[in-house]
Amino acid sequence: MANNSTTTDTSDALIGRADALRDAGRWAEAAEIYQSALERSPRRAAIWVQLGHARKEAGDMAGAEAAYRRSLDLAPNVADTYLQLGHVLKLQGQRPEAVSAYARALRVDRSLTPALTELIALGEAWAAEQVSGIGLHLLGGMLRAVDELRGSLDRLERALPQVASLNSFPPADYDLFRARYRLPPAPLENVPAPRWAVLALDTDGMGDPVALARSLAAQDPAPASVTVASSRPGVEAELRQISFGGLKDPIRVIAPDTAFAPPSCDWVLVIDARSILVAGAIGWLSWASSQVGASAIYADEDHLRAVDVDIPVAERPVLKAAYDVEAAVQPYRHGMVALRGAVAARVLPGLTKSSDAIDDLVDAVAGEDTVAHLPRILSTRLADLPGPSPRALRTTGAESQARIGVIMPTRNGADLCRSGIDALRRTASEPLSLDIVVIDNGSDDAATLEFLAELEAGGTARVLRDAAEFNWSRLSNAGAAACAADLLLFVNDDVEVVSQGWDSLLRHHLDRPEIGAVGARLLYPDGGVQHGGMVFGPGGRVEHEGVAPVGVSADIIARWTTRRRVGAVTGAFLACRREDFTALGSFDAAHLPIWFNDVDFCLRLRRAGRLILYAPEIVATHYESRTLAAQPEDARRRAIWTESLAEMRRRWGRALETDPGFNPHFARTGRPFEAITEPPLDAVREHLVLSAQRNPWALG
Repeated sequence: MANNSTTTDTSDALIGRADALRDAGRWAEAAEIYQSALERSPRRAAIWVQLGHARKEAGDMAGAEAAYRRSLDLAPNVADTYLQLGHVLKLQGQRPEAVSAYARALRVDRSLTPALTELIALGEAWAAEQVSGIGLHLLGGMLRAVDELRGSLDRLERALPQVASLNSFPPADYDLFRARYRLPPAPLENVPAPRWAVLALDTDGMGDPVALARSLAAQDPAPASVTVASSRPGVEAELRQISFGGLKDPIRVIAPDTAFAPPSCDWVLVIDARSILVAGAIGWLSWASSQVGASAIYADEDHLRAVDVDIPVAERPVLKAAYDVEAAVQPYRHGMVALRGAVAARVLPGLTKSSDAIDDLVDAVAGEDTVAHLPRILSTRLADLPGPSPRALRTTGAESQARIGVIMPTRNGADLCRSGIDALRRTASEPLSLDIVVIDNGSDDAATLEFLAELEAGGTARVLRDAAEFNWSRLSNAGAAACAADLLLFVNDDVEVVSQGWDSLLRHHLDRPEIGAVGARLLYPDGGVQHGGMVFGPGGRVEHEGVAPVGVSADIIARWTTRRRVGAVTGAFLACRREDFTALGSFDAAHLPIWFNDVDFCLRLRRAGRLILYAPEIVATHYESRTLAAQPEDARRRAIWTESLAEMRRRWGRALETDPGFNPHFARTGRPFEAITEPPLDAVREHLVLSAQRNPWALG
């Protein structure tokens, strides 16, 4: 007992000396003394925290991190220690780890406001809401309360790039974003100045040609000519008073049914008269025209809400994606499009009075030439545009009779597997054309073994057995090899299809040789979206779209019910042709045993010139990897995830972060579409150039 007392007395004395050095601001010396004290009393969690503080202030971030982690090993339920760990992780640029530490702090103590504030600042409002239980409407209020402090952080942001996410805003607070970020001047140095003509469409008389004309007159340079197609009486007289307010020529007014022959010019801007141009818009379009050879360019938009007579407020941004000919309905409407002069002369004479006229122009140009998307908010809608018209399902016209091989791994999942197979057969147009292969990954549950025996005895499915360590890629490859069907559907045992005729839809899509893989709309049991395609970029990797959408706009929600091209689809429901699967070497069981194998396969398909199609008309309930979740979560499994992500980054590089369907205004931190930010010029140019390709989703 005497020895223990002496040890304690000695460490206390050392701690007293260290505290005095700490109070004097002599951090490095304090850290040395705290370390000496802990060598005598290594289980004093609070002193490990003090060592962490001293090391952090002395500039030793890695040492501080180690000290905080040691304290948490001894006292794992101290919220403030997780908070301090989050701080040093953030300062080291380890953003995902910092987010995890702050979230853990909130799980221990929901009232820990500094942790909540840090999550918001890092663009993790969704995580903050989920952990703290505070609704996003309150988080938005907190953001408004601190918005006036943002300006003072500019120098800090430049010095610490890792806190750039402080610039992101929830979409619901777009007015705050717009108040802080005005459209900057276009980089027009050494850019030729094209000659512009404008055609404003007021065919239903619901627009405001006067407001539009004022916004045109304020452009620098102003357009060379402006024509308004309007059916509203008296509009010419209204326009006459501002015709020379910055415009070189008087505004010409024509009837909507008059054929429009564009004057000699480099570009024609066709715009709905329910919109106005943002100052500098034509400059940005001129810049974009110098960057790409596209025949048409469209841009982003927003809406205007009048709070009172004198205070208009911008709201509801329409942040678009690259043009997608596959989209059943474009999730956004175009209020304007810029056309090269020669192209305008070809397509404008066929312009109709339809409310879809500008969208039809974009489609018409895309049929023969390329269309680019400029991710800059260049126009504001004064009134809503009508909803878009859907496109017909694209098929080859032939009715395929191809058999579909269904590949379903399982482990001790009798109930899930039974429900999944029953749903597939019940909803299929041709259930007898399904060749079902179940791969049993070492089930030892009596009910599952009995169910698998029933499947084999009844001829419903072929059962393969593989009791080795779980490897989704290996199991799926074995299942594909065990059937001879021309089409393959890889599906989890916890997925229940609810769409009638899903098999016919798969055949329709995969009859087209350019389609490489097809995915479905997967819903949680409560009806929330679990998979609406995958988006590339958030966190430098790939995320499911639609998971826990918070405050997103109707334009974004429409993505998850719209057939369209995507970068990848989940292996929980992935269909492809056998010939492509074989040619590409199947799933990578050696390097991607559990995670990212589906993404890697889709990327290889895209590199081979194939498209990845998200088909939301095929709907299924996904119980979220119940079989996998039932297996132990150990250090080995976490290591596999880390190794797989590293392999994907090594193999695919920037392709893992690049998505023509993901507007650069959306923050690359947090959940997809959860926050918006001001994109840097390099990101604007990269997206513009990518969108101008014939197939922006193709990989070289």
